[in-house]
Amino acid sequence: MSAETMTTKTLNRDELELAERRARHFWVSLIVGLLGLQVAGGITAIFLSVSDPAMAIVPNYHQAALNWDASHRAHQLTQQLGWQIHPTVGARDDAAGSRTVSFEFLDKAGQPVSGLNIGASIYHHARGAVVERLRLTETQAGVYAAESRLERSGLWQVSLQIEGAHGTATETYELNAK
Repeated sequence: MSAETMTTKTLNRDELELAERRARHFWVSLIVGLLGLQVAGGITAIFLSVSDPAMAIVPNYHQAALNWDASHRAHQLTQQLGWQIHPTVGARDDAAGSRTVSFEFLDKAGQPVSGLNIGASIYHHARGAVVERLRLTETQAGVYAAESRLERSGLWQVSLQIEGAHGTATETYELNAK
């Protein structure tokens, strides 16, 4: 073999090794890049789901499940007593930016139920993580009210905790604010 043929074969071998090295770098970089995009997408999804105020976990859900009998009795107490509860959302007060939320409590005979201690948790369905806690006061016989920041129209979830001579009861309502 001549020296010229030997140099051509060596160059071809060097060129092949260089081409193979470039191909290896390309495919390894492509795979690592795609895996990196997958990790970045996952981190972004976790960040958005955790920081979104629409995402919420029901408070004390696990404890209520453990104490199911007691929470179930508390939820059915108003039905057993024969009470009727009528929720009302007042008109928006533009100066204060709030609305009056009131509940009328009537017993079996249609008479007002007085002397109750009522707390409420209220949140908009689209913003379940933003919960407002209210203490309702008796404004008339059997009518309990509080000022709330119902700034958004739509469905609001209200959970009442009712304490009185009858014991402790809980009720849940959906209010439509317009």
